[in-house]
Amino acid sequence: MEKELVIFKNSPERLLVILDEEADFRTVLENLCGKIKKNKNFFKGASLRLKYKGRELSEKEEKLIVQAFEQIGEMDVIDIGKEIEVSHSDEGNSFRGMAYGLFDPEDGERPAKRSRGISLISEGTTAYYKGSLKKGQRIVYKGSVIIVGNVERGSEIFAGENIIVLGSIKGRVYAGGKTLKTGVIICEQFDAEDFSIAEIKETEDSFYEDLKYFKTGLFSKKNVEMKVLSLRESRITVDSLHDL
Repeated sequence: MEKELVIFKNSPERLLVILDEEADFRTVLENLCGKIKKNKNFFKGASLRLKYKGRELSEKEEKLIVQAFEQIGEMDVIDIGKEIEVSHSDEGNSFRGMAYGLFDPEDGERPAKRSRGISLISEGTTAYYKGSLKKGQRIVYKGSVIIVGNVERGSEIFAGENIIVLGSIKGRVYAGGKTLKTGVIICEQFDAEDFSIAEIKETEDSFYEDLKYFKTGLFSKKNVEMKVLSLRESRITVDSLHDL
């Protein structure tokens, strides 16, 4: 059986293109063009985010792939980037104990109760990523995600539990999956393109007023205050981690 050089995997969020790492790029591109042509009726008129894995691509090679989809498939490519893979191992990747003061050390693994803001926070497996997420990069993980860097515009994080960023969030971040209302988003600076917790979005003016206060108030201090976004009565609220 002849080895497939290109494999498509579609989801509501993106089209993943798995590229053979051994064949030369020209051969892979020709195979890709043939596959797009074969599925032209599926692609025509669609707007998709492209993610790829299996091999490294230069900026020029990424542009050639985008051109193939747009010209042959007659579709609109919103952006393209490499799919970031993270380990789903439960061993050696668990994040437990005192996390930014959100857990009560006397209660062991049981989350501490708070009078306002976070009443409890889920605790499971955690993926760590060192470095900033660039435009077109995307992380999807069943547990929590910790980024030691920034989440730049055009990048995405989908976490089944919490998202903690030791830097700024300017991309798209979605915490808590579909149902985890105890999920939180924690960061130093927040200016996300889009965000939600347990698929709940916030459009109330009061939220953005609080956010504005943290930008002009807390961030004028020498020591940066971490901001916490959490759900309170089915609304997303923003607090200073210090205040919690």
